[in-house]
Amino acid sequence: MRESDRYQRASLGEQLGDLLGWFRSHRFVSVVLLLFAVGWLAQIVAPPRPTGPTDLAVGDCLFARTSDANLIGPGVRPIGVPTAVEAVVMVGGAERAPCDGSHGHEVSAIVPLADLPVPPSGDVIASLRALVQPTCDAAFSGYVGTPAGGSMYETFAVVPTEAAWQAGERTGVCLVARKDGQWMSTAARGSQE
Repeated sequence: MRESDRYQRASLGEQLGDLLGWFRSHRFVSVVLLLFAVGWLAQIVAPPRPTGPTDLAVGDCLFARTSDANLIGPGVRPIGVPTAVEAVVMVGGAERAPCDGSHGHEVSAIVPLADLPVPPSGDVIASLRALVQPTCDAAFSGYVGTPAGGSMYETFAVVPTEAAWQAGERTGVCLVARKDGQWMSTAARGSQE
């Protein structure tokens, strides 16, 4: 007769009882494990909260779902072209993402637009972009740590749509993205790239 045949295996109920006994005798560890499990489950179950221009801060990393996200091939920008990204951000459709995870854009500056001299008629959006872009250009080198010309990143201004402007939206955002339009997996901030 083999040694393993001499001893019966504990039933599932006995095994669960032993496990519960361990948790009862190690209450602190049990509470820490429970809190970790609840936090992990909340991250999986809870949908990401969309973020609009007034909710953003410098250093936020974003995922802006555009129609270009699923495209592949040469010359394709899966993170979206600037005008598509602008539309998503301005309607509050961007989602914060971890800067050490996959993301398409980073906020390098927030630009209050209330005091900018915007013409009352004509192409308000083009005028706003022209007024905000120099601020984005100036913020770029401080944010990335290198001048825009030699960097793998670019910056562009995100301004309210015509409807949002008429509705009173007065926040502009400067975004940094890779020049090749590909996803980032590390932060551009301070990268000196």
